[in-house]
Amino acid sequence: MAVVKTIDAVNAYNDLKTLKLSSVDDDIMLTIWKNIKALRKIADEYTKDKNDAHALLEDETFNMMKERLHIARIREEKVKNGEYTLTPEEIRDVNEINVYFAGYEVKLKKIDDEIDEKEVSVAITKILEDGFLKVLKANDKDFSFMEKFAWMLC
Repeated sequence: MAVVKTIDAVNAYNDLKTLKLSSVDDDIMLTIWKNIKALRKIADEYTKDKNDAHALLEDETFNMMKERLHIARIREEKVKNGEYTLTPEEIRDVNEINVYFAGYEVKLKKIDDEIDEKEVSVAITKILEDGFLKVLKANDKDFSFMEKFAWMLC
């Protein structure tokens, strides 16, 4: 059982899925498949947690501000084309929209960071370093790729 940050498990899952394994030994292939299977649950939960957290932030105020942003963008396009001049009230509106979405982005980043940094336990099967080296060669990967999997290697 390994304890890792959620984002590391999700990244490992996504990277392992992309590997070409047809030219490696069956035992290495099977070990990687078992790890993909173990990491899939974490990756699926991660996606669900992110979607749920983002949905919570997208309340009535968010939808109203999104509509205001849409209108402001239309006005901005007219201003760029020289067809319109913003009133002081519209300039204040743009500033309010910018402040709201800056705050929204801060909240979103905080939530995403909390989800990314949460530690999870995953039942992985350790991969022999020399076997993983063969996988690297078969996929034209370098050692920086291997470093991401240090927690899975033995």
